[in-house]
Amino acid sequence: MKPVPSALGVGIVLLLLTWLLMRGMNLEARSTEETLHALDRMAIAQSGLQRDILRARSGLLRNYDLINAELDALRDAFRSVRSGGGQTAEITATMHALATALNKQEKLTESFKSTNAVLQNSLSYFSLFSIWLNTYGEARPPPAPIVTALTIASSHADCSGRSSVSGKSYGRCGKWQTEFGRLRARPARC
Repeated sequence: MKPVPSALGVGIVLLLLTWLLMRGMNLEARSTEETLHALDRMAIAQSGLQRDILRARSGLLRNYDLINAELDALRDAFRSVRSGGGQTAEITATMHALATALNKQEKLTESFKSTNAVLQNSLSYFSLFSIWLNTYGEARPPPAPIVTALTIASSHADCSGRSSVSGKSYGRCGKWQTEFGRLRARPARC
């Protein structure tokens, strides 16, 4: 009679182990793993976007193709995260907040690209015209010191034009207008 109780005990232990194994299995492990990979791709795209924005701001990145590619990668990774996410209220609220933050970041990036393009264009024209003003003419003094003096004098004046140096600045304005009239009469050399 001894083999029957031990066989029954082994059967119960096997049944218990099978039940624990089935209960401990995560049936959505693949979906969770894909979501984690999508979050990793989002983090990589985010750091690449920040790097490329800093490079564009410093003038090392001449076009915005890399920034646009990073934004596309960020959107694709977010779509993957959204499709793999669960359906709880907390996850839905987090996804909504993340979507709002990504939309805001995209608008700020587009604004940065516009502003930075204007800045880089202005800097290139400024350097071009600074060179032209400094090599204005050999017979007459260059107008760059006159423009610099006018800028300094106007920075001391308030909005109404009153300042302690306003008489001097208005005198310089007359001198600058005379020089500017000569500049306009002379054809540009670039």
